[in-house]
Amino acid sequence: MDWQLFVAMNVMVVSVVVALLALRLRYPGYPIVVASHGIVLAAGILAWWFRPTWFLPAVLIPFVPVVGIPALLNHLTARAEKRRDTDSLARLARLTAWLYPTRAGNFAAELSLATRHSDDATLDAALAALEAARTSDDERAIVQALRAAYRGDWPAALAAAERTDDPHLMIRALKIRALGECGRLDDMVQAYETAKTRQVGGHAAEALLFVFAFMGRTEAVERLLRGALKAYPAETRNFWIARTRLRANPGDTAAASMLDQLAVSSSLERSRLAAARARVETPPPLSPDLAATVAAIDARLVRDQARHAVPLKRLYATLLLIALNLVVFAYSEWTGSSEDMRHLWTLGALWPPSITLRGEWWRLATATALHYGPLHLAANMFMLLVFGRLVETRLGSLLTGLLYALAAVGSSAAVYALMRYGIADESVLVGASGAIFGLVGVSLALDVKDWLVSRDRLDRARVGSLLVVLGLQAVIDNLIPNVSFAGHVSGLVIGLLLGGAVALLLPLIQTHKRMSVR
Repeated sequence: MDWQLFVAMNVMVVSVVVALLALRLRYPGYPIVVASHGIVLAAGILAWWFRPTWFLPAVLIPFVPVVGIPALLNHLTARAEKRRDTDSLARLARLTAWLYPTRAGNFAAELSLATRHSDDATLDAALAALEAARTSDDERAIVQALRAAYRGDWPAALAAAERTDDPHLMIRALKIRALGECGRLDDMVQAYETAKTRQVGGHAAEALLFVFAFMGRTEAVERLLRGALKAYPAETRNFWIARTRLRANPGDTAAASMLDQLAVSSSLERSRLAAARARVETPPPLSPDLAATVAAIDARLVRDQARHAVPLKRLYATLLLIALNLVVFAYSEWTGSSEDMRHLWTLGALWPPSITLRGEWWRLATATALHYGPLHLAANMFMLLVFGRLVETRLGSLLTGLLYALAAVGSSAAVYALMRYGIADESVLVGASGAIFGLVGVSLALDVKDWLVSRDRLDRARVGSLLVVLGLQAVIDNLIPNVSFAGHVSGLVIGLLLGGAVALLLPLIQTHKRMSVR
């Protein structure tokens, strides 16, 4: 496998995926992001067409400054946002604006600089100066909404947020909170449902926090604060837990005492004021339909968090399969060379005449544990870790191992049949990709089942994202030499069938177990 071709192709795939995500989310400055990735793709296509030997540098040279560095800065910014580290946010925003001087970047930098102040008077003065300096109506509305929110004037914050169509991630979450603070819970939930497919990272988790807090769902809030929002400062976590408990039970004296203490001891003046104001709120009555909608959102959060709750060290099937492939690869190198086809055939590679003429059917299994060179192994083990984790966290270790084995042997048998009858070119076949694509098919089948049951747009978006990745993978398979497209497709189809069967039978098995326990 040509490692330069492999790396360049995958870099271009990353550019396509991120560009499509930017088009879907339409966050501030997204046209520049799309254009940046377009430069990477154009450079790669031109090099592929006119100078194939320049393919990798032609892709990497624009990728690093226009994609790689901004991605790193975004990652650091997201970490600072989770920690509520306003000084780091301001420094990162200024660095981003200096490196990439766009209007959206400059506004974000100025906003971070203004909101880093802990003293309320200084904060309001900085925001007032920023509001006066902006010429865009949308940007002024965002600043006005923030000023009103920091003052605790939530009707004014909501009015300002509703005056802008700017897709700023912060303003979407702020609008959801403002609706909750104003007691418009039906509108709050509807605003969340409208914006949820365009929220990412900490902003998505914050939007969920506001919905659950104003609906009095204490367990859901605590799950978020232990999970996606665990980097919140202790006083912020305590504030939202106390508010939620008072929503659920206005007579909760312990929660009221917690807010009273925060109103005195918080390190931020605006936090003390927020705690004092929250103490006197009266929760509005909840309609049954509204409660049912939020219960469905909560159920989805529980399901999604369960997928990330299993630590890596407990993914027994995935780790065992990776270890098995590594051991076999080490043995193939020790006894010869992993890039010697004759040696791989000796160890058990799939060669159709060996099965047809000599009856060596065991090669259908052994071929899936062999790999041609370290790059082939590394690429497959990365995919096994990603999709093995997705399947194992949902189905458990034993079932994941069984599905992997069935997809491995099944995809090898399918490719052998295609070669045997002249549909696919006859060649020596090695690699775990057929089995791994089986896990991809299982994951896709389970995601489709979730979407059909919930009809949730987030589930639909997850299915769509996986289909896009599979489509791009199909393009790569047909452009990179010596990649078994037939093996990938057969593994995927087998995985879809196995995943569909599991999706249908697993609820019946779980129901039977519950009845047996009773």
